[in-house]
Amino acid sequence: MAEWPRIQKFCHQLSAQSRGPAVLDLGGLRVECHVTDSDRWAVVLHQLCIDWRVPDTRTPTRHHFRSLVESWCATVDYLTEPLQVVEWEPGEWTALVRSARPAEWPDGRRSYYELWWHGLSNPWRARLERKSVAADELAQTVGMVWPRDVLVRCIVDAHRLWHQLWSVASAE
Repeated sequence: MAEWPRIQKFCHQLSAQSRGPAVLDLGGLRVECHVTDSDRWAVVLHQLCIDWRVPDTRTPTRHHFRSLVESWCATVDYLTEPLQVVEWEPGEWTALVRSARPAEWPDGRRSYYELWWHGLSNPWRARLERKSVAADELAQTVGMVWPRDVLVRCIVDAHRLWHQLWSVASAE
């Protein structure tokens, strides 16, 4: 993949000292990282947003959107918990994805990944956060610790899935 070095450089230069979100634009794919802390090996993200721009030559369908969401859940199996679709809203082209098995902590808190997918407009967007909740409390967004190499893999996978989706669509 030609973009690998550029993605790797972006992920390894992320720093908590940067002002605002760090943005990587690969044309059809745009990644926005909200970094709250970092060290040599990992970053703590408050939020990770991925935008996929639908090619002008394509007419997206709900099938394409659903295929991307399901492919993402199946591919990104290297996070601490596997992902699953919790809710589809076909009329709005939205999906809610969460950890299939939330992490349980000794103090009774649970934490999980939560992704909101929006595909009605162009670009399609996924917003990934880590939530933490205790018994009767509301869920709160907490930092996600990502090894830099895992973040590289995640972005590379997002880029690859996007290209696969539209190369399959061109064959249809």
